[in-house]
Amino acid sequence: MTEAHWPEVRAIYQAGDTGHATFASSAPATWVAWQEDHLNDLSVVALDGSTVVGSMALHRALGFQLVGLRRRIGKMSYGLFSGQWRDVLLLERRSNRIGIS
Repeated sequence: MTEAHWPEVRAIYQAGDTGHATFASSAPATWVAWQEDHLNDLSVVALDGSTVVGSMALHRALGFQLVGLRRRIGKMSYGLFSGQWRDVLLLERRSNRIGIS
């Protein structure tokens, strides 16, 4: 992820304001604020052409598969779903180098 991706990443992250994209109540205000709160070597984006796409698309592009669903694991404290329990998807990516014997 580079600073050029930040506006689109922030827009996706802001979907968390409704309780859909993240448990955070707001997106970082600036690229610098994002960098202060995230491991930049692990901040990656999936692109469809030059357009940043959301988390599920990124995980699928990196070879992750849906392996489960944890029900009622996070209770929202803000936004549209305040007071409601939320489900969380479990994703997995198996190594093609380790533990393949």
